[in-house]
Amino acid sequence: MAFEVSNLQINDTGTYKCIVTRSIPPPSVTLREERTFVQVIAQPTVSVTHVRAMSGFPMMLCISEGFYPSGLDQMWIRNGEFLNGSLTHSINKTNPDSSFTVHSYLNTSDCVNYSCWVNHSSLSQPTIHHMSPNECYRNKDENVWIIAVTSAMMILTILILTVVCERSRRAHHKSPVRMNAAPASDLHSQVEYEVYSMLGHHRPVPCSPVSVRSSPNEDILL
Repeated sequence: MAFEVSNLQINDTGTYKCIVTRSIPPPSVTLREERTFVQVIAQPTVSVTHVRAMSGFPMMLCISEGFYPSGLDQMWIRNGEFLNGSLTHSINKTNPDSSFTVHSYLNTSDCVNYSCWVNHSSLSQPTIHHMSPNECYRNKDENVWIIAVTSAMMILTILILTVVCERSRRAHHKSPVRMNAAPASDLHSQVEYEVYSMLGHHRPVPCSPVSVRSSPNEDILL
């Protein structure tokens, strides 16, 4: 008699126990018990692509995804030589099925032979994925066009805003200044003022119409 456990998933990793019992005649008797540890492994799926950073500069991205266990070595090779790990930026992520994914970014300033070297316990030997210079040049040309179009749009936007602001400023300076006419009552109150006499205690004397007789039959109001 034999049995097997098939279609194991990553979450099935753990210790399993096999027990052999004799049920007849009663009572049941355990004849043998064996324990074994099952390690589920999954190979990484590796891909290398060109990407563009937020600043617009070209970068290379190496992705190893869906592997288990978590121990994985991932390095960049430039013209056959391994690069210093400080030149790269890596992001480790745990997937919903408990597998792992690693994103490794590399800033590139030239178009030469770049490769991504990956080693994992599920692999019989390390795997290397290459990125040809032709793909680098093609993506570099696309980046140049995108940067040129973006710059042109920004310059056009600035020119439009400058013209609109200049027209608004000129229209503001040409607008007539409105003078509000004061009511008659306000004019009368403004005309009235106090005249200080030159004699006595210099008390204020209000200005009021004064009748001056110039002839017996004619009066002049001041």
